Amino acid sequence: MRMLQKPTVASITQIVRFRHANQKVGTQSLAEILPGWFATEVLKPARTMDFIEPIWRSLPEPLRRTCNLRGIHRSILTIHCDQSTARSELERLLRNGLLLQIQAASHGRVKKVKVVVKRQP
Repeated sequence: MRMLQKPTVASITQIVRFRHANQKVGTQSLAEILPGWFATEVLKPARTMDFIEPIWRSLPEPLRRTCNLRGIHRSILTIHCDQSTARSELERLLRNGLLLQIQAASHGRVKKVKVVVKRQP
């Protein structure tokens, strides 16, 4: 029967070097990281939500100021509101035809709208 030895620092570093031999070691500058991050975090959501801009501009100014669009995930558009009064007003507008306008403008990308009151830290 073979006895297992305790791993040493040298044996662990040898395993790590063997498993990660092809990976580039080093740090990346901000100029290398920022374009990829900007494309995934800002440009892509902006392209997927461009259909709602005319509808959003038609809402009353106080409502637009207190609510913001968060994104679309699994055909659900999420909107965060700062106040519960803004949430109830937005939900009333959704029931009175705003939801149908959003669904028609999205061409099937949005099925539901979820309105959430954002918690204050």
